[in-house]
Amino acid sequence: MGTQLTLLWKLRPLVVTLSFFVHSRGFKQDTVKIFHRFFPVASKSLLATLEQHGIAYETFIDDRVCFDIPEGHPAWDAIVPFLKDAEPEGIPRTVFTKKELAAARFLRLEPSWHHGYPQPEDDYRRATYDLSECCEACGMGYTQNAPFRMKSEPKWGSKQVLQLNWVFDEFFSTPEAYRTVFQPLGIDSLPVIHHKTGRPLESVVQLKISTWTTTPIRGQKLNWETCAVCHRKKLTGDQSGMFPHVTLPAGSHLGWTREYIGSGLVAWHAVIISAALYRSLTEYGVKGVSFTVVE
Repeated sequence: MGTQLTLLWKLRPLVVTLSFFVHSRGFKQDTVKIFHRFFPVASKSLLATLEQHGIAYETFIDDRVCFDIPEGHPAWDAIVPFLKDAEPEGIPRTVFTKKELAAARFLRLEPSWHHGYPQPEDDYRRATYDLSECCEACGMGYTQNAPFRMKSEPKWGSKQVLQLNWVFDEFFSTPEAYRTVFQPLGIDSLPVIHHKTGRPLESVVQLKISTWTTTPIRGQKLNWETCAVCHRKKLTGDQSGMFPHVTLPAGSHLGWTREYIGSGLVAWHAVIISAALYRSLTEYGVKGVSFTVVE
């Protein structure tokens, strides 16, 4: 399992949008549409350049950092020389305006941060999921059958929703955010267990997702990967722009796509929310999430 986790971590930048935002001095985010994410070697010169231009970055695996930069940013030309060992175009993603988000019927819910790891780290999948239908070659076919376990109470800071590292289709919230935003819309919760004591943690609950989208993901420009062993398909490749058209059942506010997303050993479902849940999240200023408009 340790080898699988190492592979999962190394594949992560290729298959998941982590969606932490660039904070740039003198740059209007509401005019930006396309961001690019890079994972270059963390040289002292690069870090100094990023800091000089006010671009936030995260330390990544080994000697690399991860950062986002929008097209047209004044620091673009200064940063390009440091990207020789990275993907030429980075991983693109779209940032939508408030007007576009407010007009959407459905949206994809994504994290703006990842915090902590499911426990036990070397075998959390067997501790949390029924893997009897899961393909070891592609990661598709898992079903949760036990509560998630965490090492300790989350360090929330100013945020109210989080996603664990390695688990890209589940969200966790503070009990207060759950009672205020999610519970009134009929969304259930699950306890999260303190791994050492086996007791429920007090400052976090899992949002229970039990609904599936009612329409399949379709589109001519989508890339699909078929597993050579189980022959199931997953949506792969870098997805910028709107998320492909899907819908939730009437009266539902939180659900998964029926299709998997990912590449190689990694597979997960996209999480879709209703306009009503989006309005509630923004009305109460919930932090820790970002959104992509669904076509």
